[in-house]
Amino acid sequence: MQKQHKLDVEKREKNCLEESMKEERRSFVKKTLGASALVAAGSAIPVMASSANSSVSSSNGVVVGKSPKKEILYKETAQWEAFYKASY
Repeated sequence: MQKQHKLDVEKREKNCLEESMKEERRSFVKKTLGASALVAAGSAIPVMASSANSSVSSSNGVVVGKSPKKEILYKETAQWEAFYKASY
């Protein structure tokens, strides 16, 4: 009888340990899914914002304006000449 009681206690301890491990796994999965949902939601916001802007302007990301100023991309200076000579 005492042997049977000892086996029952061991079974209960084993079941309790298994239940606590299951509970730890469940809480880990809940936390992981919650964090991944936040990341997914956070990354969806910029995508939606950029898609809203791209539907308005179809210039492939090039800003188009009505400024009277001339755009200067290159000015010939001694520093540029030295840079280009060094790069060849």
